[in-house]
Amino acid sequence: MIYKLMEQPHQYKSLDLDMLTLFEKVGSEELGLKIFQQADTNLSLAKDWVAFDCDYFEEPDADDLQAPDVFLWLESYLVLTETAQRTLASYLEGFGEFLPISVSGEPHYLFNCMTLGKEDESATEYKLDGGLPTGITKLAFLPDDVENKTLFKSQISFCSSLFGNTRFKQLCDENRLNGLRFEEDLAAIF
Repeated sequence: MIYKLMEQPHQYKSLDLDMLTLFEKVGSEELGLKIFQQADTNLSLAKDWVAFDCDYFEEPDADDLQAPDVFLWLESYLVLTETAQRTLASYLEGFGEFLPISVSGEPHYLFNCMTLGKEDESATEYKLDGGLPTGITKLAFLPDDVENKTLFKSQISFCSSLFGNTRFKQLCDENRLNGLRFEEDLAAIF
């Protein structure tokens, strides 16, 4: 089974990191733009990477929210605590790169996924407006292609989301790594 990785904003904290803050943190507008455009380019960021510290978003009900072990940033990056990174590293290494950051002073990693899954065009359906595709109503992948890909992106969805296989979900469940929702509807928006 393949899952779309989704946030759980009513249960877990999220990063307070917008574009202006990111530019300040990395000290380079060029690197900041590369990070935000990575979904379009799907290229490595490791060579130019500058580790930085950021915080969780302070929401009015933040006291009720838990700090997650594994969560999303910009929907296409996985954020992992140091413990989660050690637990999942050997399963993710071939599918992207770990970029060090810290969150509220604690070591974390951004996982920059650079692996694509091949979509099953015959089972993928598009939302049409005036005969032009404006979105995806059903997304499917070729099982033989994604079966052994722990984590990957979809070219059809502009590499803007992360997808994981059953093994990734099992690893998170078995190791009690919280923070993600594993959505079976691969075209889900919320």
